[in-house]
Formats: sequence, C-alpha cells, structure tokens
Amino acid sequence: MKKPPIEIHSEEFSRRAKGCLKRKQRLERSRRENITEITLEPIEGLDAAVYKLNLANSLPQDIDRIENQIIRFYSDVILKINILESRRVLKRCQKEHNNLIMLSE
Repeated sequence: MKKPPIEIHSEEFSRRAKGCLKRKQRLERSRRENITEITLEPIEGLDAAVYKLNLANSLPQDIDRIENQIIRFYSDVILKINILESRRVLKRCQKEHNNLIMLSE
C-alpha cells in the first residue's frame, strides 16, 4: 500500500513548520523594533488577492506552488518596503524559502 504524500514528507513538513514559526517571530520582532506607528502606511501596488494561499490541498505540487507564491510575495514586498532593517529580514526569509527542496521532484 502506497503511503500518502503527507506521510512521505512528514519530516520535511515538520522542519518547514519550525522554520515558519521562526520566520514569523523574526518578522514580528522586526516590526516591533524597527517600525513605529508613525511610519506605518499601506504598501502601494500590492493586491492581497494575488498572494492568497489555497491551503485546502496537501499534495506535493500544491505545496510547491504555495512556496513559490510566498517567494514571489517576499520579492514584491522587498521592493516596496523603505525600512532597511525590515527589508533585510524579508530577504532572509525569502532566501530560506528559496532553499527549500521541491516536494514534487
């Protein structure tokens, strides 16, 4: 009996979940430390609908597509953020996503 993809990649999923939590903490810390409420303003030129993630499927190719969407989000946001430290944190997050293996390969 063939194992479902989620079981085949369970160790990788666990590693990615831990990485996600670390990136979330890093982004929240950057916002707390580097952005004051005075500097908060909407990011022009980004459409939230473009970055909406469909998390309903857990097939390897679906997860790869989500990862590519996240990488594109980081690329687009980095160009629009004018706070150097926040851009640095976003670039690091983007690099970590770029280094993930493709699950569908």
